[in-house]
Amino acid sequence: MKKRRINEIKKILEKNDIEALLLITTDFIRDRNVDYILGTFLENVSASIIISLDEIKLLAPKWFEIKIDNSVKIIEIKNFFDVNTIKKEIKKFKKIGINKNYFPYTIGSKLRKFKLIDVSEELLNIRAIKDEEEIRNIKRACSISNKIIKKIEKEIRKNLSEFYIEKIIEEEIAKINHATLAFNTIIASDRRSGSIHPIPSYSNKKIKNYGIIDFGIRYKGYCSDVTIPFLIGDVPNKLKKILRVIKNIHDSSIEQIKPFLEVKYLFESANENVKNTFGFEMQHALGHGIGLDIHEYPTISPKSKNIFKDNMIFTIEPGIYIKNAGFRIENDLLIKNKKPKLLTKANIIEK
Repeated sequence: MKKRRINEIKKILEKNDIEALLLITTDFIRDRNVDYILGTFLENVSASIIISLDEIKLLAPKWFEIKIDNSVKIIEIKNFFDVNTIKKEIKKFKKIGINKNYFPYTIGSKLRKFKLIDVSEELLNIRAIKDEEEIRNIKRACSISNKIIKKIEKEIRKNLSEFYIEKIIEEEIAKINHATLAFNTIIASDRRSGSIHPIPSYSNKKIKNYGIIDFGIRYKGYCSDVTIPFLIGDVPNKLKKILRVIKNIHDSSIEQIKPFLEVKYLFESANENVKNTFGFEMQHALGHGIGLDIHEYPTISPKSKNIFKDNMIFTIEPGIYIKNAGFRIENDLLIKNKKPKLLTKANIIEK
């Protein structure tokens, strides 16, 4: 149990005049806020956590074997549908905080006598600022990514199968304890690269002259996220120009990052560059936070209310997509001591 994290949760309760926070995580609706509060990474476990100003209760199956702080009272439940036990443990409260993004309707519909108040935004804001343990885990995920990037740079060539590249990534991960894929690897060459997030092909489809490789590593629950664009052999000058612009936006965006800058201004600067060069706007956000989830705050988009702060970790990933072709460069950064620090080393591969 992480004391600082619990204290931040209690501040949310006090600010919103809420008596308790109820979070539920299941096999199919995974609320990583539970992992964050417990300080452990849960898989294949359904559990609920109730936090009030006075106590913390974990409602979990009998076979729950993860080591938990003695300050947490563990209460056995049969399964996550055990609404009667949940009701019993929150019966003295009237106002309950929830995360509406991950709160199961089947449970919420049976708690109508309580006033359920959404605090999802506050939870996202807390998790945007990483503590030292989180930073260590994400740095480790990034260092694994960098090792894989080097191997891909060495191995990639025209007519190599997409499956072979996936195998390189998976073999490197298999060598390291506590490491897994953060999401399904995306390898898209030729026309398929024109989609922002093409569906992984899982095939022996051959890599052509250009495309992207998008992968992430999860280490002890925490994610990295990188995208490598590649050019192999004879590639039209138009596509080379697109990549040069993307690289310039990537580098200039990093140079502008500083604490207390509103993140939307970073997006606007990049978007203006794209409009002036190509006559259209960027088709997705410039970046996003990473942590226990692959997409967290800050969201670097035109409508974002986030502000850059020390100990935030996020991606910068400018992308441009036209008919039958598209590229982006994506790297992970940490703001530390008021300066951005590059954690990953994705770059253009040209052969």
